[in-house]
Amino acid sequence: MILKRYLYKEILQNFFAIFLVLILIVISLRFVRYLGDVAAGKMTAEIVYQMLTLKLVTSLSLIIPLCLYLSLFMALGRFQKDSELIAISSAGLGNKFFFSTILKLSGMFALLALLLTMFVFPWAEKNIDVLKQKANRESDVTGITAGSFKEFSRGNRVLYVEDFEKDTKNMENIFLQVTEQGKTGVLTSDSASIHTDEKTGERSVIFQHGKRYIGVPNQLDYSITEFHRYSVKMEQEGYDTTYRPSSRISSKELYQTWKTGNSVSMTELQWRLSTPIAIMLLSAFAILAVRSSRDLKGALLFTSAILVFFIYNNLLNISHDMVNRQKLSAFPGLWWPHFLMLISILSIIYIPIFRRHFSSNNK
Repeated sequence: MILKRYLYKEILQNFFAIFLVLILIVISLRFVRYLGDVAAGKMTAEIVYQMLTLKLVTSLSLIIPLCLYLSLFMALGRFQKDSELIAISSAGLGNKFFFSTILKLSGMFALLALLLTMFVFPWAEKNIDVLKQKANRESDVTGITAGSFKEFSRGNRVLYVEDFEKDTKNMENIFLQVTEQGKTGVLTSDSASIHTDEKTGERSVIFQHGKRYIGVPNQLDYSITEFHRYSVKMEQEGYDTTYRPSSRISSKELYQTWKTGNSVSMTELQWRLSTPIAIMLLSAFAILAVRSSRDLKGALLFTSAILVFFIYNNLLNISHDMVNRQKLSAFPGLWWPHFLMLISILSIIYIPIFRRHFSSNNK
């Protein structure tokens, strides 16, 4: 019991240390990216922290298996370096002890990952989509700065603002070019303001006291209209709200459609199950790899461990992409990378046994 607690303590200390470092890296990278989107007018500052939190939640599907996997290598590698593995083995505790002890801990992480992938991640993806739609609605009129051109509505509208009023933040001396149905319209105005419809959330720019020029490029039949007040709706980028990626569908709905033979639902369910399965397989591989690699130095062992993890993870991602593009059937689907990892584990166990058996027979 004391040895188990000692082993758990060593693994969990390494786990939380690696987890904290990776979380800080993910937060930093995404925060810088979102700040760039805010500066470019693709996102408002109000939703940055919400997007950051939700994206961090979805990143746990990669962070948790990686942290546990590396923490096992670090803990067991230190035991091997300090000859503690030899001491434990001399006490009659071999692979059975390590498997029963470590896989119980890994099972708890796998259960946590199962709950996250089945219930939390779809909810997070759905809310990320809501925030993206909100950012899309607001992106046309955010990021407008004085003295620079602002392109929106896929380049069909180009806005230039000379300055902003200090008190009201209304725009002064505005130029707007609009391209529609082969015709180009130009609006110039002394002042303009942004208006948001409270019911629909649609935004428009209201121009005051200006002129409107409409015509076909390279032709002279332009019409000129003077106006007192003119409103231009900010057209959206055409974000498809009807399309629902499988990652946003609840597990219950996926299961119901899977029973009807929907291959997309089957693929997504396999993807959600892949994280807890990977946690258990990687844990077993880590135990055997460390115990069977006494001649490898710590740095080489750790580098090899990272390489194995990313090969395994990339194979899963490749399989997922191939199934989504219908270049691979739902079966074997995402199962074959798991089978490869299982074969690797069994090879580490049984190849030495076969070698000893054949060497004893040859003698």
